[in-house]
Amino acid sequence: MPNEPIQPGQGDLYADVPAHRVYTRAHWAHVWTEQPFLYARAASWTSSPDMPSAELEWRFGVEKQPGAQDFATYTAKDLSDYYVKIEIDQVDGVQNWYGIVTDWTEDRGGVLTEDGSKVPCGRQSIRAVGLVHLWSRAFVTTSIVQSYPAGVEAVFRRGLTFNVRHGYGASGTAAIQGNRSLQPTASGAYAFSNDLDNATTWSTREIVKYLIQFHSPRGAGDYSPFNWRLTSQAVNALPDWDVPVIAADGRTVKEILDQLCDRRRNLSWRVAVGTNDIAWIDVFTFIEVPIVLPGGGVIAPNLNTTTFDFDGAADVYPRLRKAGVHNIAQAVVRGAHKRSVVSLSWLDNAPDSSHPTLIADWLATDEVDYEECTGLSIGPPPPNEKKNPDKVAGYRQKDNLERVFSWFRLPTDWDGMVGNGDGTAAKVLFFPNDPDYGAETVYGPTLRFERKLPRGLVASAPGGSPEREVPPFALVKTETGSGGDPDLYALVEKLAPSRPSEGNWSCSLRMQKDSPGVMLPVSGPPQYFIAKTDFAKSLSVDDEPPLDWKDNLIVTVMLELDAKVESRYPLQLDVDGQNLDVVKRVYVDVGERARLDWVTGNTVIGLINAGELDYPDAGGYYIRDDRTFLADIARFVFEWYGIERRAFDFTIGQLTAKFSVSQLITTIGNAANGTLETVNAVVTGVHFDLVNAVTRVTTDYPEWDFTQV
Repeated sequence: MPNEPIQPGQGDLYADVPAHRVYTRAHWAHVWTEQPFLYARAASWTSSPDMPSAELEWRFGVEKQPGAQDFATYTAKDLSDYYVKIEIDQVDGVQNWYGIVTDWTEDRGGVLTEDGSKVPCGRQSIRAVGLVHLWSRAFVTTSIVQSYPAGVEAVFRRGLTFNVRHGYGASGTAAIQGNRSLQPTASGAYAFSNDLDNATTWSTREIVKYLIQFHSPRGAGDYSPFNWRLTSQAVNALPDWDVPVIAADGRTVKEILDQLCDRRRNLSWRVAVGTNDIAWIDVFTFIEVPIVLPGGGVIAPNLNTTTFDFDGAADVYPRLRKAGVHNIAQAVVRGAHKRSVVSLSWLDNAPDSSHPTLIADWLATDEVDYEECTGLSIGPPPPNEKKNPDKVAGYRQKDNLERVFSWFRLPTDWDGMVGNGDGTAAKVLFFPNDPDYGAETVYGPTLRFERKLPRGLVASAPGGSPEREVPPFALVKTETGSGGDPDLYALVEKLAPSRPSEGNWSCSLRMQKDSPGVMLPVSGPPQYFIAKTDFAKSLSVDDEPPLDWKDNLIVTVMLELDAKVESRYPLQLDVDGQNLDVVKRVYVDVGERARLDWVTGNTVIGLINAGELDYPDAGGYYIRDDRTFLADIARFVFEWYGIERRAFDFTIGQLTAKFSVSQLITTIGNAANGTLETVNAVVTGVHFDLVNAVTRVTTDYPEWDFTQV
């Protein structure tokens, strides 16, 4: 790591303005043409999302230029879309700025008469921006798709999303479905795969390579003269372990690169021009040492580190900004609330037949009113309304009787144990104990059932694929097994095919809004048709119920726990051992990006063999587990905040090439003078004022959005 002493300009009493030259060309492949008397007033080198820029000045009219013997006539220049190179002399060579002219303004100075001709006079201020601008002219409206296994490439007229959850395929329970080809194209870059069962995920590195190869700025006939390449620093910096989901259709490539190489993701990028005018994409990071993540990924260090000593320079004016959080004791990263998939039923009432997991959610007085229709007249005089089927049916539709035989819920004194739906297996805990906190909890007054089951739970989702989320479902026993045969069940929505003799009828399942319960309204026959045990037949117009929710209705639902899935670094035990008065923690919430969903081994996940109950692994399993992702972020948060950082800006009374965008400045000052200061900031902008011979340098450390890792 070099230590760069910054010395003052000669004499410190006047500005040293080095010579510079401006060149232009209409096409990148053309030879540079010097433009005498076209001067640069300013030039800046920056990294994304900022745009490098330069300001040029041209005087037109009748002018006597420096070094000339006579006046001459100069006309205004039209340099629209011309490439520009500014060549600035430095002690050890030249420093170049490259860009493209975008616009200009003219300050008109009237008209002079020269040899009988009218000559317009004035000044043009010409603005140019860096070559990064070219990437804002490249739009993604197509995709390169590779067939499997033939490897034939084809162009699809849509910009596909990198890594997306699809509605088809057979990839099990993955939260993100990769759509990258398994084999690279002839160019070395990967393409999209036409077969998602033979595809993998995109990393940031492979997305950038794909964009450079297939969507770089191009001219007529799909021609590109730039031969864009990635620097070795870029290849090292770009993550090859992450799985970003990036929409592309209709966006510019610069937008996508800015999203991928966001400073909030510890990345930034720029365009550099090297030998033989080869254009390079350079990507760099903001950390000095690599961070090895628990999941196996490595956050790469910045390879361009240096230190600077300003003590001997009277014309350097630094201004430092100190970061607010350093040297934390622990990083805590939290995702969404944990969730558990369980099956509930009246028969799961072990250990003493008084602890069912599904109970009636209606009043006993309303049940009597429903059965006896107490508000109907029995005469005399006739007619007896209780013998009128229409009167009885209408009475039972009253709002206060809506719940009877239709609403069911989890008991208010639920002990957290769940069975297998038919009472034939020992109950198990609804969620494994947390190693740090013990038994998981759910606060009853706010507990509700989710309106979807986790993706991938149902092996054959109705009308979809294994990737599809399905709603909770209810099964009712339609036939009691005998002679060792199993009981048979049917989905409540499909009762008619399973019991054709009873006509065309079914139920529907909805979640209650205000309690952990379900609603099961019957369509067709009366609601009591599913309440054989409870319904006390007292009216002559009533039939015997064919089904019994108590023997047996099984409801498979998902409930949300109080706790969120989280990861801590260091572990709590290590923090407790530090004997701190107050533990300094940083909390980061990544929300829905991280989940921990559990399926108990007793959960009924569907039907097999024409109506038999289907169960998962008897021990239960996590159907989604993003704890490794959280552990990666927690480790990085801890390492990031464990290093002191001070961004700073400073000006120098000279034009110097000692600073370049992407440099990681670790310290400034000199230990011998007592001025050594740790900064760990990256140069994100170098700005030359070529009129006053002043260099302004800006540095930064990213304000991390850890959800973007």
